[in-house]
Amino acid sequence: MVMLLLALTSCAPRHITYGCWPDTDFDGLGDGSAPSASCTLSGYVPNDDDCDDTDPAIGTCEDTAADE
Repeated sequence: MVMLLLALTSCAPRHITYGCWPDTDFDGLGDGSAPSASCTLSGYVPNDDDCDDTDPAIGTCEDTAADE
């Protein structure tokens, strides 16, 4: 009985895979600081490539570095 109870109450930690990130400036590039496991949310994109998600004129960090 005790072993059955332990088996029913123990839970293994789950690994969450994030696949979408918010795109608050709507440039198609996501903000890597706030991931979501669901891509069905409005305003989320399947990448975290945005260097500055407050400015749609600023894209990836690689693009920003190339412009300097």
